[in-house]
Amino acid sequence: MSLNKFMHPRNPFFNNPCDFFKLSQKYPDFARYIKCVNNQNFSIDFKDPEALKSLCCTLLNDLYGLNIDIPIDHLIPRVPQRINYVLWIEDLLEKRENVIGIDIGCGTCCIFGLLATALNKNWRMIGSDISNENIEWSKKNIFKNNLQDKINVYKVEGDSILIDLISKIDQNRKDEEFKEIDFVMCNPPFYANESENLGISNTKKPDERSGPSSVNTGRYHESIYDQGGEVSFVKKMIDESISIGKRIKIYTTMFGKKSSLIDIKNYLLNVKNIQNISETTFCQGHTMRWGLAWSFDDTKLKEYDYKKIKEKEISSSKLKVKDNPLKFVIDKNLPEFKNGYTKEIIYGQIREFFLKNLKFEIKKEKSDQFKIIFEIHEKTWFNRKERRERTRLGLAQENAKFEKVFSIQCYIEKISNGLIELRLSLCENRDRSEFDKNKNYLNEIYEFARNFWKKRTTS
Repeated sequence: MSLNKFMHPRNPFFNNPCDFFKLSQKYPDFARYIKCVNNQNFSIDFKDPEALKSLCCTLLNDLYGLNIDIPIDHLIPRVPQRINYVLWIEDLLEKRENVIGIDIGCGTCCIFGLLATALNKNWRMIGSDISNENIEWSKKNIFKNNLQDKINVYKVEGDSILIDLISKIDQNRKDEEFKEIDFVMCNPPFYANESENLGISNTKKPDERSGPSSVNTGRYHESIYDQGGEVSFVKKMIDESISIGKRIKIYTTMFGKKSSLIDIKNYLLNVKNIQNISETTFCQGHTMRWGLAWSFDDTKLKEYDYKKIKEKEISSSKLKVKDNPLKFVIDKNLPEFKNGYTKEIIYGQIREFFLKNLKFEIKKEKSDQFKIIFEIHEKTWFNRKERRERTRLGLAQENAKFEKVFSIQCYIEKISNGLIELRLSLCENRDRSEFDKNKNYLNEIYEFARNFWKKRTTS
């Protein structure tokens, strides 16, 4: 199931999946990687590093005019996911002017620095990495986009996450520059060892495991933190943040596993007694990631979990109330009832009317309670004269089938003065838009049935 409907609402891919064919028409270099799926949809081979690289470069250029080059044997960032993270940072910050942010582990692309400054022209970013090669690639991409005045990158030591970076910033800053930093973001190495990286589980046999949907091109240090994976990495980041304190307003990180989010929340709240936290869910394509923020600032962090917000909207759109039935009295003077005007006789007549005249299908019946639920597959109550003529001539009927089948409940009720009433109602909980549409159909069925019995009265 695609998760795009749970994306950040400002993400260009929110409810708007990537149009691979359109991109291929605009960017010939990307066109070589697209393939037709199911004879109508276009995609790429997500296990092909060259295709992933081309997609990343093409999207950054198409969306933000960024020109980058990255090696295929390093981590290739997924653009929609990275956009989600930057947009969440925007929401967490109370100010948008003159923002300064840090990206821990900038990689070869410096993706967060590029996106943050593309989306916010007055932001400045500082990137760090433990790899000289990654730093050199990042510098090339920064200069290629003429962003050297907005993005700086530093090589840091592997045994430090923030402390060494802050020291290097202080050695190079001028006067009050970078004295206060607004946020830190981090996409830590997910895995604790090579087995985790390869998706090998102790609880499953090799032939029981499904393969990954896309290739992981990341180098060892980009994917693996051999001192305990992302949980240990972020715990070390938290420990260092305590010594840095309020100099950085908001500390954030992304997780590849929800269990890691739970572990780190417990570490923050119960071990380190850091209570000012906020979490979110990043949804994109068929992948979920999780974000967590903490702060020593006096301003309480707000919650911006767009998956939960969207789920609440969907839930609130469901109708839980009973539908008020439509009803009319069955005339006791009809010829069908000359031998008796009873609920049993009327129930039989009504049942036959819906089955023979409208071709409804019985879904459920409680004849002892004079109740019956009909399942409706097509609009048989409209253009009946035309439909009969097409049948007489042996012509195919025009397709009137519904995309979604719906049901109505029909029941007989005795009212005052010995009269008997027919009642019709919709019988399931429904999405509001579906309810409105089916309610219109019910009104049409009601009018058709009432008019039919009126005609029988005058005949």
